Formats: sequence, C-alpha cells, structure tokens
Amino acid sequence: MLMDNKIFINSEIYSAASMITHPPFISIWEYLYCKITGGYSEAMVCNAIQLFEFVFLIPFASYLNVKDKKINIIVKSILLVFTVMLAIYQIDTGKTAMTAYTDAHMMLYYAYCFGLVLFMSDFKNKKDWFIFALASSGFLLNKQIVLPLYLVIIFYICLKKIIDKYSLKKDNKKQNFIKIILPILILIIVPLLAYKSWGLFIGYKYAGIEQTSASTSIFNNVINFAKGLDREIPRQIISRYVTTISEENIYRSPLINLGFFSMIIIGLAVLVMIYKRYRESFENSKFIATFWSIVVATLGYAFIFLILYAFGGFPVSEGLRCASYLRYFSTFILAIYAIIFIQFLNVKASDKEFKIEYKTIAIIMAIVIILSSNIK
Repeated sequence: MLMDNKIFINSEIYSAASMITHPPFISIWEYLYCKITGGYSEAMVCNAIQLFEFVFLIPFASYLNVKDKKINIIVKSILLVFTVMLAIYQIDTGKTAMTAYTDAHMMLYYAYCFGLVLFMSDFKNKKDWFIFALASSGFLLNKQIVLPLYLVIIFYICLKKIIDKYSLKKDNKKQNFIKIILPILILIIVPLLAYKSWGLFIGYKYAGIEQTSASTSIFNNVINFAKGLDREIPRQIISRYVTTISEENIYRSPLINLGFFSMIIIGLAVLVMIYKRYRESFENSKFIATFWSIVVATLGYAFIFLILYAFGGFPVSEGLRCASYLRYFSTFILAIYAIIFIQFLNVKASDKEFKIEYKTIAIIMAIVIILSSNIK
C-alpha cells in the first residue's frame, strides 16, 4: 500500500474472511502520515507509529503539574511520556516495535479508550459521549480481538454505575434511569456500527469472493470437540498452551523473569497500593470497577486465545507451538500497565497541589534505562 502509493486490497493474497478480521485502521494512519511527509520510507512508518503511541499518553500526562507554567507542563509531560514509552518496551520480547505488526499500537489505543472513561465524569457532558464514541469507533476498526476488549470497557462503565447508583437520589427514578442507560446505549451502538461497517464494505466491494466465517468454523470445531469428535489435536494444543502461559516468561532480565499471570498480579498489586495511598481522591467505585475489569480482561483474553489456538483460529502448525504468544501477550501487558498508569494520573489530577519535579522524572528515567534489558 505504501510503496505503491495507493490503498488497495489484494484479493489473491487475502481471503475475504481475513480482510474482515483485520480492518486497516492503523495501516491507513501510516499511509496518510507517509503521504503528508513526502512518501514511503521505513523511517516515516516508524515515525507514524511513534506519534500514534505518544498521542495516546500525552493528554493524560498533561493533567499533572496543575500548578506549573504552561511550558513546564509541556516539557514535563513529554519527558514523562517518553519515560513511560521506555518502560513499555522493557517487555518487548515479542518484538512488537516491528512496523509489520499492529499489536502494541492497538493495545495502547485500548488503554487510551479506557483512560477516556477513567477521566470523564461519568459522561455527564454530552461532548464526552461523542469523544469516546469516536475514539472507540476507530479502535474497533482493528483486529477482531479488540471487540471483547471493548466490551470490558462497557463492563467497567456498567459496574461503576451499579456501584454508584446507591448514591443517586431515590426520587426522580426516571431521570436517574436515563442518566445511567442512555450513555451506555450510545457508547455501545455507535462504535459497533463502525465495527460492522468494515465487514459491510468488504462484502459490497468484493461480493464475488466467498466469505467464509472464521468464527462459525471455530464454533463448529468447539461443538465437535464437546461431542467427542476430533479431540486429539485440540488436546495437544491445549496442553501446550497451558504449559506456555504458565511457564513462558514475558519479562526477562538477569535479575528476574516474570510470566504472564505474574505480571498481571504485580499490576493489580500496584493498583491496590495506589488505592490505599490515595484513598481520599481514589473513588471506591473506580477502584473496584478497574480492578475487576482487569481481572475479567485477563481471564477473557487468555480464554479467547485458548479457543483460537486449539479450534481453528490459527493453522494447526501454529497452534501446536502457540505461535506469536509473546507478541500477543506482552502487548496485552502493555495495555494493562498503561491503564494502571493512566488511573494513577487520574487520581493525582484531583490533587491540586501536586507538581512533579524534573528531578523526579530524571530518577524514574534512570531506573527505567538501567532495567532496559529487553531493548535490543
């Protein structure tokens, strides 16, 4: 697409099913960036990716330093985000920085969408509905795996509102019902329409291509397995997957090695520490909803990949070796840690006296660089 200076889909290489499952939102962003900057080069694609990622974190970092001068807010925010990006790539064991992959960028996009929900005041402002619906519409135009991740955000919104509902006045129940239900309906319907639009576009433009449904095939394979049919290969893959997710290290260093669930537990422990340290400014409902959303996302993500590996989401040869496991699961860790970081910024933003100093950023950056064992 970039080298030929035009957007196209080669139907001889990609089936309609694979085109439907891989909407090109990030690819189009890279294409437009290269067009603006004078044409394709690998360096420009890298710049597009870096800008794409930085844009997601800088708005949240700007909530810090509320008592600072504007120039200091800008400089400190950029330095802080740069430090966060360095920390993110410490778990780049899946080589997610390669421009051919979109997983890392997609997961930071997910953290951005989740962060919007954390910073918005329960969507009391209609502008918040529009911003989130627009952002999440773009997010859903990526791989199909983003759909269950998006539903976790909806789970967070619903859970938080359920917890908060007891603080609503019992009179005017109709108004309270509208306040709770209407935003949720808008935030579900608008992005899902965007999600569906890509499939409709492929179906219209390539009507002559046989559009087999990957999800239908996977579902049939699961049913056959439950009936006792074709169990041998799925059993081998499930055994391999359980071993991989239990023993494969996501973070590797001379000092410590950490697997997938270990890193999730550490992230949850950090979230609990933030809650205990800033209990006055950390809403109880936000903490509970964030904690359980991370738990649900983790278990759901692990289960979905179990199904994909074992029942036809990947070729058998890839399923038997859990192909690209590090890439898929290290990028998920990126999203979870970024969400926790954004939640921390959200808590600190309510502290009007807080002002981060340059020396604090320098110390954090030095620690991150020292621990940069995974940057190659």
